[in-house]
Amino acid sequence: NKVYNFNTSIYSNNGNTINFSTSQPINEKLLSRFSISKNYTNGYIKNLSDVSNPKYNTNSKNEFLIRSKFLFLPNNSTNILITTYYIDLNNNYDMWTPDNNGYTTYSDFQGKDIHRNKSLSINANFELNNKLLTYISSYSDNDIYYSYDGDWGNLTYWDSQYGYNENAQGYFGPYYFTDITYRKRYTSSHELRLKYPVNKNMILMSGLYYSNTKETDNRDGWLFAGEAFNINSIFNIENYAVYS
Repeated sequence: NKVYNFNTSIYSNNGNTINFSTSQPINEKLLSRFSISKNYTNGYIKNLSDVSNPKYNTNSKNEFLIRSKFLFLPNNSTNILITTYYIDLNNNYDMWTPDNNGYTTYSDFQGKDIHRNKSLSINANFELNNKLLTYISSYSDNDIYYSYDGDWGNLTYWDSQYGYNENAQGYFGPYYFTDITYRKRYTSSHELRLKYPVNKNMILMSGLYYSNTKETDNRDGWLFAGEAFNINSIFNIENYAVYS
């Protein structure tokens, strides 16, 4: 049977959500399910970096997700589930304030919290003579961008509230710091396991497992109290396991 679901909502701070899903048999041996979700809100932050032109979306959330599932049933002893994801989180980030008031910010650099993800997983099960063979595989590709205003304010704010004068003797120029991190991460894993009865009172499971994570990080900002302005990191992590 075909099934459709849809819901939407509207809430404060220009917020709205839309969700849609459907389950449909493609044929007698192949079933499918699709889901789409979207969420947006301006957030509850008012930014006063420009007092004459307040901004109300500097901490906004704009999020989108697509998920698909396919279940293949070629016979009574085999089932294969394939799942895919596409996630796009395109959010602004503006939370830090010198006075910690929680609702009004003064930052003059627009922070971002962006995450784009593409994922795939396969879960296959095969039964034969009271034995169950399972294969699990997954892959994930991630692009992540994270930034914020490291000084939490703007030059007018620092001057009016704390008397900071960038041109006066003893001061080191504009009080302006940003923190930006770009991260690229790939992960994959593969597992093969066999479950079988040893006797009437004992079941044994044995398997092989492998995973790999590759990541590059590039960060710019006021780091280690100004001792560094950039950090570049590379990770390549592999795990192997044999278990029973």
